Amino acid sequence: MIHAKWDRRISRANQLTSSCPFAAEGLRFYSRVATLQKSFYGEIQKALADSPKIAADRPLRDELDLFLLLPKSPRFLSVIEQIAPVPLALAATSLAQKGPAAWQHAIETFWHGDSDLAARADDPEAHAGDPSAAAYSDRLLAWTAPARAELALEIALPELNGSQRQRRALDAGGSLPEIYGASVAETRDTYAGAIVK
Repeated sequence: MIHAKWDRRISRANQLTSSCPFAAEGLRFYSRVATLQKSFYGEIQKALADSPKIAADRPLRDELDLFLLLPKSPRFLSVIEQIAPVPLALAATSLAQKGPAAWQHAIETFWHGDSDLAARADDPEAHAGDPSAAAYSDRLLAWTAPARAELALEIALPELNGSQRQRRALDAGGSLPEIYGASVAETRDTYAGAIVK
């Protein structure tokens, strides 16, 4: 992604912070994370400038470069500790304290996918008795209550989250471009039409 795209995203989040005060906390968090991502992206792009390009027929997931990512982990975790909502900040603190081996494990697990995690994510029943998931949902509903009341919004949580719906579509034979396109369209239809100018 070129810097101008990052700048547009960051600028839009900052604009929305003042026009959508009920979402200001989340927008400020997004803006700071996007600023950090922009910085990392530029550093990595510069480091890889003379590297051979990835063959189009090779999966991107084969190209994990821990030598580029691991040194950035302390800075990333430190920023997340400072700017994130409390549960995420505490998770960043915990991971930061575990050191490079844990950071590498977290990156590799995300990058290559944890099949057990994916299986649990696809099974709504797997989370039915999970007190942390229920507590998070309750906190999220409580946090959004003032904005929902002010805007007279009712909330209906879907049976499956976006990742679960996308994985089901992929398992059913959908292509990644189709699934991604549908996700973008759903987001656009759901959120873009709701912005008041």
